[in-house]
Amino acid sequence: REVSVRTARGGRVLTYDWLVLAAGSRLNPPDVPGVAEHGFAVDTHAEAVALERHLDALPELSSTRAGRFTAVVVGAGFTGLETGTELLGRLRSIAARVEAADDARVVLVERADVVGPDLGPTPRPLIERALRELGVDVRLGAAPTEVRADGVLLEGGEWLPAATTVWTAGLRAS
Repeated sequence: REVSVRTARGGRVLTYDWLVLAAGSRLNPPDVPGVAEHGFAVDTHAEAVALERHLDALPELSSTRAGRFTAVVVGAGFTGLETGTELLGRLRSIAARVEAADDARVVLVERADVVGPDLGPTPRPLIERALRELGVDVRLGAAPTEVRADGVLLEGGEWLPAATTVWTAGLRAS
């Protein structure tokens, strides 16, 4: 019922009735071709900064490029849902700089047959409604087989043209 901790001010002993160890997690994406070269993550501050720089540069891409303001977010757990819903507004804002806000699109890709597979069935109808109202496209029971600079290839052959891919699936506990 005691734990020793060391802080910048020195060590001390804390007593407790319940100990919850929340050591965090790290992204552990599967070995899908192109993820390392063309995918982004939001697991660390540096990764989020790299994604932000990429997003800010999107208006510089050719206006004829398919998927210039489209992002594919892989994983519909907590991180994927939050990233996908926030990213759509960010893409609209960036695309508006070149009068292309209507081109902004987010596609949420999830291997499971439901969004939020680890969240349970109770919140799911609310999540699904929010995704519909925001305009986030959803591909369930789907998994990427390749990530390229210009899009994502899904199992079954569907091609999603996209300048941005954010990988949020495959978290491993610390």
